[in-house]
Amino acid sequence: MKHTRSLVDYLTEFSFQRTIDSTSATLEGKDILIYGASEAFSHVYKSYDFSNFNIIGIVDIKFKEGGRFLGHKKYSPNSIPKDLPFTLLIATLNPETIISFIGKDLYPKYGEFSYLSLFEDYFNRNLNILRESANAADPKKIILGSGDTSLEGWISTDSDYLDISKGFHWSRLFKESSIDNLLAEHVFEHIPFSKIDKCFENIHKCLKKGGKLRFVVPDGNHPSSYYREMTKPGGWGNGASDHKVFFTLDLLKEIVDSDDFSLSPVEYFDGEGKFHQRKYAEDGGFVKRTADQYPKYSGKEKRSFLDSIPSALRKQFIENDFAYTSLFVDIIKM
Repeated sequence: MKHTRSLVDYLTEFSFQRTIDSTSATLEGKDILIYGASEAFSHVYKSYDFSNFNIIGIVDIKFKEGGRFLGHKKYSPNSIPKDLPFTLLIATLNPETIISFIGKDLYPKYGEFSYLSLFEDYFNRNLNILRESANAADPKKIILGSGDTSLEGWISTDSDYLDISKGFHWSRLFKESSIDNLLAEHVFEHIPFSKIDKCFENIHKCLKKGGKLRFVVPDGNHPSSYYREMTKPGGWGNGASDHKVFFTLDLLKEIVDSDDFSLSPVEYFDGEGKFHQRKYAEDGGFVKRTADQYPKYSGKEKRSFLDSIPSALRKQFIENDFAYTSLFVDIIKM
């Protein structure tokens, strides 16, 4: 179940215009650059009165050229004039990421400048809700990178509040050796390979002995070139443009320290393209993207899929009527 408050609920409950007015009073007489051109900020800007801010532009990494956004001049982080004095108002829902970016990238270029976060209270309240929920949960079952996924008895998290590569994100929510189950369905393929070891180090620290990480990613050994072109890093499938690693069971065995974890494969293709599958207990986390659960292909899509499989390996797909599968492994703390 979800353990954070939606922005819409927060804006209503805490009369957000008061936050806007008090922030504008703090910044009275200063030229303001706003960082963040998200849908969330657009909604807030159109719904509330920002007339007391002297806004001289809006900054976002997605801005490539000049123009206007919400009636204000657009800047990319690298196109802000160096002689432009400003205070930065962070308008992203996760101010931590931008504050880190300021220190690493903007201060060296523009010198130190003042900044405030418009949504700091919203972020901190949600962080406290997660912390309280985690402390109260027994057993502790956590969904990593949940997106819209929620399960009864599980705490849903996303990277804003729990970036699994950052140790302090774990320590601010969980005690060491306190978590029973983790579910990461199609999460790890979005993490740069250089950060994977740190993720497992953090997970090992926070799982109980015998605790389980349910690890589910696209399978790099899937024999269909249609599937591989869809799910590989930079592939054409939904979200694949952000994929960083194409995992196989052999690669996972190389990455995961056998002194720290044992691996119990549930669903995977071996290096020869043969499919392996066993039943699993759903109380360890229900998985949507499996051979049994994923919607079947039909029509032209089914033909394109089957034609992309070497003929010697095609029979297993026809007889068992499956198409999309995942590399699905339960990783258990020793």
